[in-house]
Formats: sequence, structure tokens, C-alpha cells
Amino acid sequence: MGDAVVQRSAELGAREISNIAWACGKLRHQKHSLVDALAGQAVQILDEFISQHLSNTLWALARLQSYQRPLVDAISQQALRKLPILTAQDLCSTAWSLAILEVREWTLLEAVSGAALGKIKACGAQGVANLLWSCATVLYWNMPLIDAVAEECLETCLRWDAGATAWNTFKSQEQANTA
Repeated sequence: MGDAVVQRSAELGAREISNIAWACGKLRHQKHSLVDALAGQAVQILDEFISQHLSNTLWALARLQSYQRPLVDAISQQALRKLPILTAQDLCSTAWSLAILEVREWTLLEAVSGAALGKIKACGAQGVANLLWSCATVLYWNMPLIDAVAEECLETCLRWDAGATAWNTFKSQEQANTA
């Protein structure tokens, strides 16, 4: 199947590229000719990618440890343009992917961190842990983000009896990652 996709890669749309890349990442299927073909076509039609396609494709590259520089750079620029419509999950996934790929793209990390401030509750425990871990991994410190997370954690601890939320259901590993 991979060879057929490579041969017909010029016919693939944004959704197909994103889905195939995601599947390869999920399965850790590292056929270089397939990843190269997907990356080449993705760069050509990146304007057609919605926010989920951008974050899923970048996530797939990270899972495959495949730093396709032209595509990563293009996704970074496109993510900056689409920042207002990136979901909390897109933001956290993008930061995680950049950290795994060891990309020190400060402009994008600053923008993602800033956008996450307004969506911090929607990030959930795992998303926040991943976001902070990502920033720390590439040695990027965003004190407003760290302060907002600390404030939300403290506020949640103080209202623990108000019922379960995504914030007060931190698992021990998430607590460790966030700290």
C-alpha cells in the first residue's frame, strides 16, 4: 500500500495526507519514501490544511522521529497564521511535537504558549503537563504560562469538594510531569 500512496501522492488532499501520516505515526511505520512523498505533497497544499491536519501531521513526524525541515517550517508558519482557531489539543500537540523533534522555534512556542493561556482550562491535566514538559525540554520558559498553570492548580486544590474537573483529576504521572 505504501508504494501505491507514494506513486499517487500528488493526488492526495490535506485530509488524506494528515490521516495517512497519523496512521504511520500511530503504527510507527517508518517507510522513508512514504514519509518523504507525504511531506512533499503536504508542503505543496499546506494552505488547505485545517488546524487538526497541521497538528496531526506534525505529531506524526514527531512519533516517527522524522524531521522533515521544509514541512516542519511550513507547518510552523501556517500554525502561526491559524493560531486563533487552534484548539487546546492542537496547541498542546504542536508544542509536544516540536519538543520531540528538538525544534527550537521560539516564535511559534511563544505564540502557542500565549494562545494556551486563554484555553488553559480546556487543555486538561495531560495537555498542561505536555505543554509545560515541551517548553522545558527545549529550554523555553514562559513565566505567564507557568504562573497561570500554578494559579489554576492552586485554585482547583482549594475547591476540591466542588466536584471532579479535568484539573482535579490529575494522575500521579501528570502531577510529576507538571511539576
